Amino acid sequence: MSLQFDGVYTDGRNYFRFFADGRVQELPLTVGVYSLQDALKLIETNDALSTGEYQLEGSRVTFTTEMMLAGREYLTDYVGDISPGRLDLHQRSDSSDSGASVFEFLEVESFESR
Repeated sequence: MSLQFDGVYTDGRNYFRFFADGRVQELPLTVGVYSLQDALKLIETNDALSTGEYQLEGSRVTFTTEMMLAGREYLTDYVGDISPGRLDLHQRSDSSDSGASVFEFLEVESFESR
């Protein structure tokens, strides 16, 4: 199993976009009234979003996202198992409790994988 790059993984609250070069970016749906296309543009162009680099080992992905907010750095660690069309992620951070979510893959037409 491998990650897909021609769309996003979402749990209905957050989006993760994985790039073939090893980067990952996260966009919370709480950003508001953005359409998916607008949200994807934000993911790709907004340096203030949570970003990181992922590592793959077979069907397992690990990454840490980092976000600066009000001069403070927020780190969240993720470990996930990749299966067809989904990603089971477990998270741990300083600012919130640990948790697990299922992220479904959403292919986006005309999305260029880079």
